[in-house]
Amino acid sequence: MLKVRDLSFAYKKRGKSHQVFKNLNVEFKEGLNVILGPNGAGKSTLIKSIFGLLKYEGEIFYKDKSLTTMKMEDKIKFMSYLPQMDLDTSTLTVFEMVMLGRLPDLGYKMSDEDIDLVMNILDTLNIKYLAFRNFGELSGGQKKLVFIAQTLVRTPKLILMDEPVNSLDLQKQLELCQLLEKVKEKEKVDIILILHDINLACRYADHLIIIDENGLPFSSGESRNVITEEMLERVYGVKAEVNYDKKGIPLVSPLCSVRAV
Repeated sequence: MLKVRDLSFAYKKRGKSHQVFKNLNVEFKEGLNVILGPNGAGKSTLIKSIFGLLKYEGEIFYKDKSLTTMKMEDKIKFMSYLPQMDLDTSTLTVFEMVMLGRLPDLGYKMSDEDIDLVMNILDTLNIKYLAFRNFGELSGGQKKLVFIAQTLVRTPKLILMDEPVNSLDLQKQLELCQLLEKVKEKEKVDIILILHDINLACRYADHLIIIDENGLPFSSGESRNVITEEMLERVYGVKAEVNYDKKGIPLVSPLCSVRAV
């Protein structure tokens, strides 16, 4: 579905260069993909590179399209990206914030179709009652749901989300993952998420990509094949037990850190 070929990227700060990736090669599959790895592994950098926010070396392809050479205005016609950072304040209402997600397709005047799409996605996320509340008055979890609605309202073919369940309680986390599962099936959408919750990732992902602390791909595939006690110790530095439910989905129980404190 999406191929990353020989991706190299380094941040420059105060005259010094920090190499995040060096000739990274990763393949994502159709459906719901989850990127896992420790803090500082470069997960967010990878997502930003795919969307075209960073100037990198290498090539990225989505199906038969080169994202590396594609203009941003063409990318946003079929891609949506939800970054990790949230906006704290805004004078716009929730309805107006989500309607912005219709850009650049939004005309001079909102159509009935635009309005219906916004209200339907708010209803699906169970936040329709917030439609005409000021965005700045919302809780952190509610703001996160508004940004998710803004991402989904454009009916994209490829969705990129950086830690979308942050700030959400357990119920909302499950509802979001269930919604993404439905969107994937109904709209034939490809999704790439960054998550920290390994058990949540195992439950919903069709394909996992594990990146280690050095920005190197450790393994990829179905959760039952890549979530192992060896991987958890080598990549995350923890000893853990891995059991399996009736469907063969791994259940991780962390025991202790193996790194010096």
